[in-house]
Amino acid sequence: MEATAVAHNTDPLLARFLSTRDSVQAESLLATLLQDEAAPVIARVLRAKTGRGGAGGAQDRIADLTSAAREELITRLLGARSGEDSIEIRNFRGYVAAVAYHVWAQHLRSENPGRAILLNRVRYLLENRTSQRGFAIWEDATGERLCGLQNVPAGSRPGESTPKLQLLAVDVFAVARDAFGGGDWHGMDLAELLHRLFRWLEQPIELRHLIDALVELLEVSDEKVSIDAPSAVTIGAEFVDPATSAIDALKWTEYLRWLWDAVGRLSLGQRTAFLLHSDVTREFELRGVASLRQLAALLAFSPEQFAAIWPALPQDDATIAERLRLQRQQVINLRRVARDRLGAAWRDWIKS
Repeated sequence: MEATAVAHNTDPLLARFLSTRDSVQAESLLATLLQDEAAPVIARVLRAKTGRGGAGGAQDRIADLTSAAREELITRLLGARSGEDSIEIRNFRGYVAAVAYHVWAQHLRSENPGRAILLNRVRYLLENRTSQRGFAIWEDATGERLCGLQNVPAGSRPGESTPKLQLLAVDVFAVARDAFGGGDWHGMDLAELLHRLFRWLEQPIELRHLIDALVELLEVSDEKVSIDAPSAVTIGAEFVDPATSAIDALKWTEYLRWLWDAVGRLSLGQRTAFLLHSDVTREFELRGVASLRQLAALLAFSPEQFAAIWPALPQDDATIAERLRLQRQQVINLRRVARDRLGAAWRDWIKS
């Protein structure tokens, strides 16, 4: 292994590994970094992502993902040391977390593409980012995501074992026959399906349980769903809900390229309020439209600072407000202006 020049702001945890000319010492330092610094971060990220990790299958999956994250991290660090990869790592632990998240995201896309696409579409509806309103999504005191209709009292959470929730868990098709009056739900608009299901439940439901039910009800098959199928997104008054064909996936990528250019013309505050709050930010990276480094530069972050917050995106308004040293309502106002300008720019663009 060859040493490379080390920037003055490189994380001290890495500096010796990157600069030493002694290959034996470099290997020893790398082993220490992986064991003492990287391993706990990788474990924490993957435990959080996989949820309950007690079952044997979950433990096997964590072990496989841990190995994959470790291998990718080693490859990147060796590339940085040799000079093949010109990366600047100011926060090593944040960088490790970003690598672990990247491995987890790849795993999800390869294992459950259909579920991931459905989850994204449901979230956009629940967050009222489309013209079809009336939904709500929130977190309870434990961080569990709950959802329902907007008229549900703030702070509500589902009962532990209500009859309707129990029936939904054991026989989703019986629920569908009751909730949809015997109608064919396969051709039903997703927003209408959610409205009817929430009205039948008469209470909030945990998001993961809702998605479990919808996957079974809609017979979501990962073999039938293109992994490149994009999720829905709202810009201003425009609602883009691409289908899953290869042609539509290409159109979605072209749209993202337009959006990337348009976002770059917003003020720093507007694009920060918009991008840190939006799932579309991940799409830029996933589709190869913009790298994490480019996203960081657009938002006036260092690459390491942005890598550290990447696993937590999208962020809520309170977190963004604290970052921008603004009031929460000011962040909401900035994003509203950003969406209005993007919507106007989009309408002008499609007319040209």
